[in-house]
Amino acid sequence: SYGEAEDYSLTVLPAVSNDAGVASIISPSIPTCDLDSLNLTIALQNLGSDTLQNCSIHYQINTGSVQSMYFTGTVNPQGGTDTVVVGNESFTSGDALTIWTTLPNGVADSLTTNDTSSLVTATGLSGNYTIPGDYATINDAANELHTFGVCGNVVFDMSTGTYNEQVVFNEILGTSDSSTVTFQSASGTASDVLITYAGTNSTNGYVVKFEGGDHISFKDVKMTNTGSYYGNVVVIAGASDH
Repeated sequence: SYGEAEDYSLTVLPAVSNDAGVASIISPSIPTCDLDSLNLTIALQNLGSDTLQNCSIHYQINTGSVQSMYFTGTVNPQGGTDTVVVGNESFTSGDALTIWTTLPNGVADSLTTNDTSSLVTATGLSGNYTIPGDYATINDAANELHTFGVCGNVVFDMSTGTYNEQVVFNEILGTSDSSTVTFQSASGTASDVLITYAGTNSTNGYVVKFEGGDHISFKDVKMTNTGSYYGNVVVIAGASDH
C-alpha cells in the first residue's frame, strides 16, 4: 500500500551578493526575568553569496534614540551566523526593542526581508496568585502562563467552589525543577475545589490535558469528567514531564 503524498514547499530567495540580517534576538528573551543591565545579543545572519565582513547594526527601545554600532568580522555566506553583542541596556516590562542592520560590506542590502527583528520584553509570573481574584478562571491563568512564562515558582490558590472548565497546558517558558507551577486549594482541603467538565467526544474527553507542559502540579483539588462515554480526567500527551 502507498501512504498519502506529502506537501513540500520551496522558497527561492533572489540572488544577492551582500547581505546582513538579524536571524534572532538572543538576549533579552521571553520571559525577561532580569531587566537590569542586559547585553543586547543577536544572531547576525548572512544569506548573501559573499562573505560578510562588516555592517552597521542599530537598535531602538520604544521611541527612544537610535543607537548604532559597526560590526567587523567574518560571517560565512549562504546562511552563516555570528553571535554579536550590540549594546547594554536596562528595561522595564513591556518595552519594545527593535534591532536592524544596514550596509553589508559597505553597500546597500538587496535582501531586506531579514534585516529587522523585534520583541516586547515581558516579566514572567512569579509568586502567589488567586483564582478568582488575580485571575478569574484557570484558563485565564493558563493563558497568562503561555504568554509570559515564569521567572520562579508560581502558586495559584483556588477559592472554594466549582470550576466548570477544560484546560490544556502547552509548553510554558521558564519552567524547571526550580520554577514550578502549582494549582491548589486555598483551604488545603481537596473537597473544597472541584474542577469538572463533560467530555462529549474522543478529542475533548478530558478535564486537564498536558500537551507539552512540564513541572505543573494540582494539589488538594478534585477533578471529575461527567461525560457519559468519554470519561478521561487527566491526559498526559506530547513531551510533557514532571
